[in-house]
Amino acid sequence: MSALEIVLSGVVGVLLIFLLFIILGKEKKVKDKTVRSYAEGLNYIINGDYNKAIRKLKFVVARDTDNIDAYIKLGLAYRRRGNPKNALVIHRNLLYRENLSKEQRLEIFRNLVEDFEDLNDKQSAVEWCERIIEIDKKNRWAANKLWTLYPAVGEWDKAIELLKSSPQKDKGRVKRRSAIYKMAEGLKLLEDGKYHESRLVFKKAIKYDASCEAPYFYIAESYFKEGRIQDALVWWERYLGISPDKSSFLLRKLEKALFELGNFDKVGDLYERLIEKIPDDIRIVISLALFYEKKGKIDEAVEVIDKYQEKYSGDSVALITRARLLVAKGELEEAERLLDDVLEKSRVKEFFVCKNCGYKSEEVRWICPDCKEIDTFF
Repeated sequence: MSALEIVLSGVVGVLLIFLLFIILGKEKKVKDKTVRSYAEGLNYIINGDYNKAIRKLKFVVARDTDNIDAYIKLGLAYRRRGNPKNALVIHRNLLYRENLSKEQRLEIFRNLVEDFEDLNDKQSAVEWCERIIEIDKKNRWAANKLWTLYPAVGEWDKAIELLKSSPQKDKGRVKRRSAIYKMAEGLKLLEDGKYHESRLVFKKAIKYDASCEAPYFYIAESYFKEGRIQDALVWWERYLGISPDKSSFLLRKLEKALFELGNFDKVGDLYERLIEKIPDDIRIVISLALFYEKKGKIDEAVEVIDKYQEKYSGDSVALITRARLLVAKGELEEAERLLDDVLEKSRVKEFFVCKNCGYKSEEVRWICPDCKEIDTFF
């Protein structure tokens, strides 16, 4: 090899080394920028700036396609920005990756649950929660999700089984919730006109918790809808015995049923028994007064209202009822005075309101149709 060749070889070698340093330097800068962008993306998620988080994380995954966690967080950012469809596509595609760790797979599953929740596909959310449980039987996150998801999709038996495995110390609450969940299974049968079948389910609900009043009410309802009023009365009486404080909505229906059976006189006895148990419920007092009015006993009706005057002071319905009775007695001036007091008030239609989420219902409920929580309407 000539001296020139030796010199050229040396120059080429130096150039190659120089280029290598440049390449390695650029790769290091890119890697450093990728790591920094990932950290910035996470910080933007924490601060709720999802648009910036998406830009940073898209930069990361474009340069590091093996960064599974960056893909997961990118999907999360899309979901929180209000685009769960994009999130679902990203998280689903990750399932095709090989060599996912158990932790990464569980994290993807958790995000899929929340993607489907945001898409209002609760059945799919349930399925992915159950997959989490298959991998990690003691996963509390999935169990807590299923706590609300099972009732939302009508999986009442599964909801009850989950309750049985619950670590809750309040066994009474678990029993009551189980009874109401079982009762909910019977409601579908009741709505479909399968009265006998619904009663069988309601009676199973009672076995979970005999002190839960809801199944008694719906057994009575099933008999009433079937035209078996006498049987309905038997179960309404049982309901009243268990839960007199939740009975005012039943009064008109009971009065009508007793009238149809020719037992109208029993209405007064019923109201008086209820007043003894719950004297603060002015609705029962008013119902008893109106019962006496129907029998033509106006003086007794006024006496009933006056007896509980302190409890109903300011109650428009009670005042109007008293004014009506005074008109019947011919005491028009006193009736006019009372009506003047409530002239600017109008009786608003009564709703049952969920204390948890504010859902309004014209009918009595034990499970909120919106948030699925129990015992929030009383």
